[in-house]
Amino acid sequence: MPAALVTLFLLGASAGDLVFVDCDVRDAAAAPWIEGMTILHTESDCFLALSGATAPAGVDWNVIDVAPVDPDSYRILYRAMCRSAMPSLPGEVVLETERFMLIRLASPDRGLVTVPGVGILRPLRPAVACPEATAPEPAMVDTALVADIAAAVDGDSLNAFISHMQSYGTRYATSPEYDACADWADTWMSTHWIPSEQQYFDYGGYQICNVEAEIPGVEFPERIYIICAHLDSYCAEPSTAPGADDDGSGSATVMEAARVMAQYQFRNTVRFVLFTAEEFWMVGSEYYVQQAYEAGEDIRGAINLDMILWAPGDPDSVFIPYDAASEDLALAAGEAFAEYAPSIFPRIVYDPGAPSDHASFWVRSATMPSRWPKAALTRSGAATTPTTTSRRTSCSTTCPASHTAPT
Repeated sequence: MPAALVTLFLLGASAGDLVFVDCDVRDAAAAPWIEGMTILHTESDCFLALSGATAPAGVDWNVIDVAPVDPDSYRILYRAMCRSAMPSLPGEVVLETERFMLIRLASPDRGLVTVPGVGILRPLRPAVACPEATAPEPAMVDTALVADIAAAVDGDSLNAFISHMQSYGTRYATSPEYDACADWADTWMSTHWIPSEQQYFDYGGYQICNVEAEIPGVEFPERIYIICAHLDSYCAEPSTAPGADDDGSGSATVMEAARVMAQYQFRNTVRFVLFTAEEFWMVGSEYYVQQAYEAGEDIRGAINLDMILWAPGDPDSVFIPYDAASEDLALAAGEAFAEYAPSIFPRIVYDPGAPSDHASFWVRSATMPSRWPKAALTRSGAATTPTTTSRRTSCSTTCPASHTAPT
């Protein structure tokens, strides 16, 4: 395994202090003191990291814990997760910001840490500073083709996908209902002219799977663009988690995009991926991205769709967060909305802490030079180490990822 891909669960105790730096990580990118840091969590105006350096002059730098530090001893609780009174917490709050609280657990925990009535707390994920990306090649967009694809999206088809997904009652990642739904999605893709497979891996003694379908590129098959969502659902009572919006809506859109785009050929490869265990903090997508990196895949962009039927406060908007490496893709997605879905307003925001499966691409982008731009489309604003794998063969169409031409 490449050293840059050592995950949180293999990191263990570190020789560096756990520090909170109250500045935009982009502003610190060229600073000498950021060299050698292991960044664990990033927000738009601050970040958490492991560092052996001393506090640099002029930087708002707070030591949370002194070395050695085990990141498994910490979890993040977003304030938005607490809908009423503050719940009983599984440890001590050692840091508070406007958006989140950092909790130190009584002892390191590599599994899921759940707060009743709130949900699963976010673990810290190590990353490295992004290398400078090369300029992307000019896009070759057949606007007439994209217009045809957008016009072919069918509301009844989307509703049918969502209705079928919620009919399982739950799609909790380790449930037999999830397995049945993943089998259905895999079979549906394969019977609608798109080669499909399930990517199985072990998670805490359970065999869980992502679903991946692919339209191979006819000119540059090695260049990959991904349209993705998470197929699993979550509720405090796992047997009752129909997940129509979170994230049946995104998964249905991935499948509708596949249905519409299956009749075309594209210059680059287009993948349609349904991730498992996003609700366990992006377990399925993290595993997928790690495997793709180890295979040397050239993923040029990923559009993640999460809870796209619900927009708090503004039903005609879509939230598009981006990180330091994905602004161009986010802006391109916004332009596509303006051209093909002008009634929906894209809220494009620099938000590197935005949680969902795009975050797995963001964390790993640091190890994938000049490739792997990524963005997320969502109307929400809103674990143990996977090991071993086997595969079984079995959105928005305004997304500009394909830049293709029919044959």
